[in-house]
Amino acid sequence: MEGAGRMPAPAPTTVESLGRAVRAVRRELDLSQEALAARAGLHTNQVGRLERGTNVQVATLLAVVDGLGVGLAELGRVYDARRK
Repeated sequence: MEGAGRMPAPAPTTVESLGRAVRAVRRELDLSQEALAARAGLHTNQVGRLERGTNVQVATLLAVVDGLGVGLAELGRVYDARRK
């Protein structure tokens, strides 16, 4: 039973699709995971986990979006295109 006020975890396919969108934008910008991690102020492992769709945290996602230099809307566009 889930605790009161807790939302169920998002479907794995949604989180994985988000990670694939991050990877696609990173590659379009010709950035390595290491370079993106440095830009975002994160450890490389955090970028890798986000791209794989494992252990995704909102703060990590926002740092990566800042590191990519794109807005959430742009990432959303890539996410939507990859889900079709």
